[in-house]
Amino acid sequence: MKTKAITFRLQEDVIKQIEEIASKKNISKTEVIRLAVSKLVDEEKSNTNAIQVIQEQNKQLQIALSTLNKITEEKERLIEEKEKRIQDLQKTIDVLQMQYRERNKTWWKFWKK
Repeated sequence: MKTKAITFRLQEDVIKQIEEIASKKNISKTEVIRLAVSKLVDEEKSNTNAIQVIQEQNKQLQIALSTLNKITEEKERLIEEKEKRIQDLQKTIDVLQMQYRERNKTWWKFWKK
């Protein structure tokens, strides 16, 4: 791998941390920085992948929600139709009851005579 010399400023506590890690792992300070950068790159890739997975799940959830809304609307429409049918049947029952009472009254009138 090709290397290039660069100069940058770091806070003293960061430099101490790099030196501590380098001495504990018996590696160079450059290697510590390379590993840290590599870890950051991997985390960024992982975060990007996680975001993509979440976005795909969100799309799937939106599709499921849309489907559930359509099903709910259809069920509400069916309930309204059935309620109208029940009202029509109730009116028919009322008319039939009224007709029955009228016939019954005329029959009793005939019987009483």
